[in-house]
Amino acid sequence: MTDIGEAFDTIKRAVLTDMDYAWAWHCNLAVPMMDAAAISHESANKAAALIMAQMFDCDITKHPAFDYAKSPAQEYYEIRSAADKE
Repeated sequence: MTDIGEAFDTIKRAVLTDMDYAWAWHCNLAVPMMDAAAISHESANKAAALIMAQMFDCDITKHPAFDYAKSPAQEYYEIRSAADKE
């Protein structure tokens, strides 16, 4: 494995084992989307949750600070991801 792969695996493990660390990643994804794209807090959080799911296999919607339901895109991703694992 490359140094980059090992670094990513280390971050992924940290995200999956520490939900507050995962929340920090989530917020650092959501806030720039709100700023750059002028989208709502809800839309940015749903988009960041989808990125977290795709990058880290992390369901950040389970974090107590996540105030919204999963987006349809994330629900579809989770169904498809589960089917791919079968």
